[in-house]
Amino acid sequence: MHRWGREDGALIALHGFTGSGLDFEALVPQLGVGVVAPDLPGHMGVPPAAMSEAVAQLRPLVSGRVLLGYSMGGRTALQLACVEPVQALVLIGATPGIADPAQRALRQAADAALADRIESVGLAAFLKEWSRKPIIATQDRIAPRWRRPMVERKQQHLAAGLAGSLRGMGAGTMVPVWDRLPQVPTLLIVGEQDQKFTAIAEAMAARMARAEVVRIDGAGHCAHLEAPEQVGAAMGGFLRRLG
Repeated sequence: MHRWGREDGALIALHGFTGSGLDFEALVPQLGVGVVAPDLPGHMGVPPAAMSEAVAQLRPLVSGRVLLGYSMGGRTALQLACVEPVQALVLIGATPGIADPAQRALRQAADAALADRIESVGLAAFLKEWSRKPIIATQDRIAPRWRRPMVERKQQHLAAGLAGSLRGMGAGTMVPVWDRLPQVPTLLIVGEQDQKFTAIAEAMAARMARAEVVRIDGAGHCAHLEAPEQVGAAMGGFLRRLG
């Protein structure tokens, strides 16, 4: 568990696949609130878990607080907000899930195959392959101050942990929540170069009475690290409006 500011942390931050709670450190100076960021199941030595198990573990931590989630962490945040009252949501490059059952089954099969590959080729080879994916490659623009420790942390994962994360918490395994999106104040942040998740954010906002979409210029999927000043400013304003 990583903490900045007040120990009771008004904001709970959930990281993405291959990440760590420490990935949010770049945002902290602009937020003006205490932040608590756990390492999620399958990451940094935390045993893998199914999404339902992860949600059960996190519920006591998030109740009544602002919940921030990036990518996999955003999916987890939405699952949590459907079962536990939260003050507000900040979602970066997130989705409520895959609504079409056939497409969801295809994604589950793809995630299972990728999990097998991670265990087959090992962590180092997988991370090299993963970094070349277009949605991940934009992370090359992250400032060295944040990119270097992020890369070092990724190398501390276990292949079995990441494989278990895909099998238990991948987008194909989760129950989609498009029909029960939380109606709490929500900030949907997307990199303007991340077209897929920009479209998803706009579709979510259309179903959420208190949601707003903020596009981050010059950023891809990992907007909070590619452009931490812009994301931090957007989040800081949102948190101040919450009071």
